[in-house]
This record gives sequence, C-alpha cells and structure tokens, in this order.
Amino acid sequence: MLKLDHPVNVQPIQFAGHAGRPGDPVTLYGWGADKPDGDTSDLPKRLQQLHTTVPAPDQCADAQQSAGEICHDNPHGTDGPGGGDSGGPAAVVDGVPQLVGTCSRAADEYLGVSPTAYTSSPDFRT
Repeated sequence: MLKLDHPVNVQPIQFAGHAGRPGDPVTLYGWGADKPDGDTSDLPKRLQQLHTTVPAPDQCADAQQSAGEICHDNPHGTDGPGGGDSGGPAAVVDGVPQLVGTCSRAADEYLGVSPTAYTSSPDFRT
C-alpha cells in the first residue's frame, strides 16, 4: 500500500478481459530487489518495470503453476521479479493498461532468475 503526499486524479486499473495466454506481452511492476542475488538491503526508490511475455505452461513446471495462475518469462535468466515484488501487478498494456495478475512466487528460492507464478486476476474477477 502506498500513501501519496498529494491527491491524484487517476482511474484505477481495469481488469483484463481474459487470463494471460502464451505469447501475450506483459509488463511487470514493482519495488523489489533488482539484483540477481536477491539482496533486499537497498531496494529501488523508483517503481521498476519489466517487459516480458507469458510463456507456455510447460516452461513453468518448476513454479508448480496451477489453475488460476499464469507464469511470466524471465528474460536473460536474470530479469524477473525479486524479493519485495510479491503482490505487484502484471499488466497487459495495449493503449489502456489492464491487470492480468499479481506476483505470487518464483519457481525456486533465487528470485529474479526463474519464471514467476502470478495469480491470474481475471480468473478471480467475481
């Protein structure tokens, strides 16, 4: 949760109309660790973003992806969510950003180096 220092006039993000599908471009956002070693002692002061895609489910087997989840690719094996990014949004941005998921967990203990499982927001719309 953020406490803003002044009022803003913006609309909340819309839910995506469907869950992320393999090949969909997605942008991940967060303030978590931005180093492959996962060091959370010096977290970024600015919101970070990563442009990635939704891979095929078989590429996310290590994350034990289940129904109601989507997975996000990790470009270069070092560019993924890190410690402190849990709960952060994944958005499909095609003109108007739409929420497609929230960060849940990495496939292994090394955050930022493996595909990451996200809770699929459209699957829990109701």
